[in-house]
Amino acid sequence: MALSVVPASSPRNRLLTALPPDDLAKLLQQFQPVELELRQILHEPGKTIGSVYFVETGWVSMLAYLEDGDAAEVGLVGREGMVRAAGSARWGQH
Repeated sequence: MALSVVPASSPRNRLLTALPPDDLAKLLQQFQPVELELRQILHEPGKTIGSVYFVETGWVSMLAYLEDGDAAEVGLVGREGMVRAAGSARWGQH
């Protein structure tokens, strides 16, 4: 499932919409909307953090990997939050 792109002038992320309009305008100039694929890995342990994703719709699942290779979901981030990852600042919806 791909992420739909929303115009930069109308973010739906609650962190972004809570900012004063001047601050939001400055940040949005540095952001770029992206489309995320279902099960796309945004960050792996040991990698440098270079991006921040502000979720617009849906959610991002955070997993902890166990020694046997299994994974356990340890958190969800929706449009109330942000997710760090490798790359540059982005925002979008899932």
